[in-house]
Amino acid sequence: RRWAATLLEDAPRSSSIRALEDTTLVALFRTDFLALLETHSRIASRVSLALARDLAGKLRRFIATNQPMAGKP
Repeated sequence: RRWAATLLEDAPRSSSIRALEDTTLVALFRTDFLALLETHSRIASRVSLALARDLAGKLRRFIATNQPMAGKP
């Protein structure tokens, strides 16, 4: 899910990875990704749902770890 958020952000990004076996890689550039979302509504819907679920999970974790203790201001 994080890959979708990264493609939607208009900011430089880099990462490193090592494959444990022979691997075929695919590059998806931001402009191509946005064009794909514009022309394929089902894909756009699934990406939106994945992003919403990811955001909801992050919000739940944030709320759970930032609750004030009872009796403390």
